[in-house]
Amino acid sequence: MSYLSPAETAEKLGIGYRSLLRLVKNGAFTGAIKVLGSWQIPLKSVEDYKALLNMPDEYLTIAEIAERLNLSELWVGRLIKRGTFAGAKKHRGSWIVPSMSVQEYIQSSSSPEGFLSFPEAAEYLSVSESWIRKLVLRNILSGVEVINGVRYIRIECVDEYLLSISPPEGYLSADQAAQVLSLSKANISSLANEGAFTGAKKQKIPYHHAGWIIPIESINQFKESQSFLSDYVPPTDIAASLGVSKKWVSELIREGVIPGGIKHNNEWMVPSDESIKHIEKERNRKQELAELSGPIDLFEYRLAELEVPDTLQKTVDLYREFVILKINSSHGNSKTIHNKALEYISTLKRLFRLLKTEVFLMNAEQLETIFRNPGMGIRDKSTFIYFLEYCTGKGLCSFSKSYAITSLPIEEREMYSPEQFLAYYSYVRDVDLHIEQAIQSRDYAVTWLYVLMHVIDAWRPSDIIKLPNIELEVCNLQTFDQLRETKLSKEQAQAVINHLYKRVERMYISKTGALGHFLVNQDMIVPTATVLVITEIHRRMQGDQQLLRLGQRRFVHFEKETYIRLFFDKRPDLVDFQSRKMNRTLLTYFFYSVVEGKGSADIAYELSQRMRGHTDKNSTATYIQAVNKDGSIERVSLNLFNRGHFGWLYHHLIRLSMPNAPQLEVEQSTALIEQFRKELSPYQLEQLGQFLVRQQQSKHSLALQLSNLTETELMTLLHKIYKGEMPAKLQHVQCLTFPSCTSPTATTCLHCENAIPKIYILISIHHELDRLIVSIKNTKYPAVRVRDRKFLFQILDLLSQAIQQFGKTYVQTFIDLNNLKEKMIAIQNLISEEV
Repeated sequence: MSYLSPAETAEKLGIGYRSLLRLVKNGAFTGAIKVLGSWQIPLKSVEDYKALLNMPDEYLTIAEIAERLNLSELWVGRLIKRGTFAGAKKHRGSWIVPSMSVQEYIQSSSSPEGFLSFPEAAEYLSVSESWIRKLVLRNILSGVEVINGVRYIRIECVDEYLLSISPPEGYLSADQAAQVLSLSKANISSLANEGAFTGAKKQKIPYHHAGWIIPIESINQFKESQSFLSDYVPPTDIAASLGVSKKWVSELIREGVIPGGIKHNNEWMVPSDESIKHIEKERNRKQELAELSGPIDLFEYRLAELEVPDTLQKTVDLYREFVILKINSSHGNSKTIHNKALEYISTLKRLFRLLKTEVFLMNAEQLETIFRNPGMGIRDKSTFIYFLEYCTGKGLCSFSKSYAITSLPIEEREMYSPEQFLAYYSYVRDVDLHIEQAIQSRDYAVTWLYVLMHVIDAWRPSDIIKLPNIELEVCNLQTFDQLRETKLSKEQAQAVINHLYKRVERMYISKTGALGHFLVNQDMIVPTATVLVITEIHRRMQGDQQLLRLGQRRFVHFEKETYIRLFFDKRPDLVDFQSRKMNRTLLTYFFYSVVEGKGSADIAYELSQRMRGHTDKNSTATYIQAVNKDGSIERVSLNLFNRGHFGWLYHHLIRLSMPNAPQLEVEQSTALIEQFRKELSPYQLEQLGQFLVRQQQSKHSLALQLSNLTETELMTLLHKIYKGEMPAKLQHVQCLTFPSCTSPTATTCLHCENAIPKIYILISIHHELDRLIVSIKNTKYPAVRVRDRKFLFQILDLLSQAIQQFGKTYVQTFIDLNNLKEKMIAIQNLISEEV
């Protein structure tokens, strides 16, 4: 099979080198491979891609124009953006220009003989056109004449200026030295600053930055000194071959992992043979890692590479058990768990340097020394703390102190303004704007779906990429041609949404394990279904198992420069798209749209928590940002945390007690809730609610019992009660079940649902209340207090019925209600105790 280099491929396709690399990374060329750090692309894949481009006739690419005009591709790109070429347009993501426009430009841009135009002079001097204008304005560059309304500069004047800024005889400029030594100008300047060139100095030219000029002799000496390094390679080459950073390779050389390294001009160099050995070793290692089946295998593989100290053998065995347990219990996605396994190895390496003995033999002072060590990062400390807890739980360790990591106060987080959020929302729902490009590019369609999910559901990226595949049969669309001919109707779109909803509600959130929620606004149904259908068709065409994938990558990562910028190319002001920032914005506006509305305002926090899939209320608070018409303030702290878990319960009580009150502001409602919480704890409300339910059930039971009597039986019963022929144990009370008592061991009838009190029973109630209050106040036994509290509530309920029936003033003649209130306040703490 024939292969082409990247430069040959770019030339063959007529595109820039960077554009080609972007296509390679996105998987545009099947079978492309890396050899010694350089891409090799099959000729057949290049021909297939070129045929796919289907370039319109009579159009030229940027590379073809640059060759024809003898200009750089960068310069041609600038001319296109300035509107120099009529009819220029984007084709497959690259600019193309009608050949007629290029010909017209050539004819119109030819300068008179002996003259240069300003752009030509800029090109001639390797400066910008604005710099030429500045030199002319300051009379440094003379010989300017206007011909046919256009300013030109005499060539001899340009040559005179070039001579005036040229280095003295026997010297070369930094640019010239860079060409001679095949280095960049930046490298030359760096070497000159380090004193690598004897006699190098700065040349000051009017209206120019001082530049380095270097003796030719010094350049030749430097060139000769480099000859002995022909068998050496820099870290940059090794890093490129392995696909890692230069910094990491330099660290390996410094530590002797790659032997034979020497310092030359402040840069490490490695013998070529050692470089080849290390590269081969790393490639074999990567191949072995790629064959591992999961994160536990990865951890075991990396652990086997470590040299375990004899003094830590048992600690490592414990650590292995701990890591396997953590990995098996993790709900994260495969990429997260993969990275976590590597983190566990990194932490263990640091512990090897710090631990002097087995962990279960260490004391608090030794542990604190480890925690204070600057080499232990926050993740290392967190993992070590969990490991200590694991050892303690197994009964192998016993420490005098407990350890935990406390988060520092988090500053107010940034979010999008309402105008910005609306701009994002409007952009992603514009189907006509995106549909064609999404059909042409899977990457574009996947990015569209990724951004759209952020503005309708506050999903994490790790959950978005796990969206299940779509059954296209539900909407009767199978191909892009069908989608172009007839766009999705609302009914078809709703069918797609319903199908995905049923699948997502059985999907667990990767981070928390909560069940997923897929909610779509009415105006987003068609856009969401459209992009889902497009991505599903792309998936099927490529025979992929995963709905969301970018290029040929194993893990999906939405790089801003590669994917996000491309998606927002029609709205550059929206390129600053951030996942957490958008999630925070959506949750915040969702929360306030509920809390400042009606009906469900009291459970806005819970709705936000379910929307995000959080199981911890503090996690939701991390995302909800407090905003109002006066700007950003700490309303979350005041209006969420102060309410607590049972804020909705107090809110309902407030609404029941103030049915006709106007809608309260959030702060006013929170203040009332806080006051209520001081008076009644959630436990007290629960006990009171239980009592009221029990009372209500007793009354329902009694009503049902009476309803089962015949009319004659009921009349006889009422007649006996009226005549006082059914006495209870207590005076002024009649009994429905006389002579059979339902509570024969009770000393009073006031708490019995079968008791029919007369008005004078209020005297007995007065005495019974006093007796119960004294008993609750003086008893030493919690059980007695619980019993008497129940009776107290029942009698107070009876008193409440009397007040409703006869009025407060009349009841006051029997019982001093103010005095009763004072007595109740005195024992409030006793009847509020949780037993």
